Amino acid sequence: MKLDALVRALRALPELGDGRARVVQVIARKKWLRTGSQVELPPQQVLLGRTILYAADSLVISYRAVARMVEGLRSEFCPMVEIKGSTVPTAPLISHRAASLLATYDPLDVAKAAREFALMVVEDALDRGYTAPEAVLTRPDSAVRSLLTKCHARDTVSVCVDVDLEGYADRTPEDVLAAVEETVGGRASYATTTPSGGIHAVFPAEAVDRDTSQRVAEALGIPKGKVEVLYRPMVHLPGLHPEVVLLRP
Repeated sequence: MKLDALVRALRALPELGDGRARVVQVIARKKWLRTGSQVELPPQQVLLGRTILYAADSLVISYRAVARMVEGLRSEFCPMVEIKGSTVPTAPLISHRAASLLATYDPLDVAKAAREFALMVVEDALDRGYTAPEAVLTRPDSAVRSLLTKCHARDTVSVCVDVDLEGYADRTPEDVLAAVEETVGGRASYATTTPSGGIHAVFPAEAVDRDTSQRVAEALGIPKGKVEVLYRPMVHLPGLHPEVVLLRP
């Protein structure tokens, strides 16, 4: 992995306070595949791996956790994922540039996730007549991680203006980002290029309204469908997919 790029990106994300965490995932998508690749992927994204960074973790610990996850996915002893009813090793998906590293931008609430997990176990057990809920108890780590991605801390809300520029090779990412920032009316707190040739730019929620996607599309001269506003986004981290580059801060 590209150490400097990933460390700079992790440092640029909002600081985690007490009781907060961040989920980092490796996701594969069909649209990111290298041209000419024979790898089969469904239209929807496929989760390859997931790890959690906690408030008490230092930058070094956080980097090592992410790097360890990625190295495991692309090693010769890599795990298998189920795609279209068959199992596929994760290493080829990464080598064919189908996978990217993403993180929840806003901090997540660990206590809320723990409460949700406990409630799920109790309700499931009661529904089953006090029989242990097998699906939850056999993989509690996976269940907690899935819950954590939905348990946002209420004190932070950010939005991501996602611009898909596939087919618009005449534009530089820097020019596109400058146009988006001018249209929104402020500097992005975090921004990267994306594997599909676009940009992700994160802004405070109050800087974006329901007409933002239309105004950005008009400013760039592209169809409105090429611009999407995502609340509480997951953002790309550099270091895995070669097309992901940190633009802000």
